[in-house]
Amino acid sequence: FIADAWMSFGGNGWPLKFVHGSVDNLRGGEDGQGPRFSNGYFDAVKIDRVLMHLDSSVSVIGEMKRVTKQGGTIVIAEPDWGSLVVATAENEVYAKIIAAVCSRSNPAIKAPLIGRELYFNCVQSGLKEIGLDIVNFTFTCFSEFSTIVPFDGFIENAVKAGSFGDGEVDRLLL
Repeated sequence: FIADAWMSFGGNGWPLKFVHGSVDNLRGGEDGQGPRFSNGYFDAVKIDRVLMHLDSSVSVIGEMKRVTKQGGTIVIAEPDWGSLVVATAENEVYAKIIAAVCSRSNPAIKAPLIGRELYFNCVQSGLKEIGLDIVNFTFTCFSEFSTIVPFDGFIENAVKAGSFGDGEVDRLLL
């Protein structure tokens, strides 16, 4: 993705520098001591659909704040799996599936409700000027929903646990 970004924006004369990293390599400089990036290193920082996979997002948001220049921009995009809507006549089954997706025991998504928790986590991380745009996704059928939601494993576990009756999940896939 960094190469794609450079191809799109690198040759336009803007003073851009693209840096790819993970939370782990943000925490250690080349010598393994101290932070890799100094305070206020970046003009802007973006994270997209990552915090939902972490146990706690407050420290990550705090690190984003630390490495962003005063007056810089931090962009965070995270879903709220509990607010997804699928147009279906099988509302009770759909509700069970959303409950399975949002279960804290779901190993694929550790923070399924991060979208609704994000504002408060930003405040707790020390961010002051917080803008919030809420986007609701509505799917017209369950098969469309299932193409973006990695639910096979936890639906299988929910079926094994007896959360669904015979054929309930199969009716949604029609």
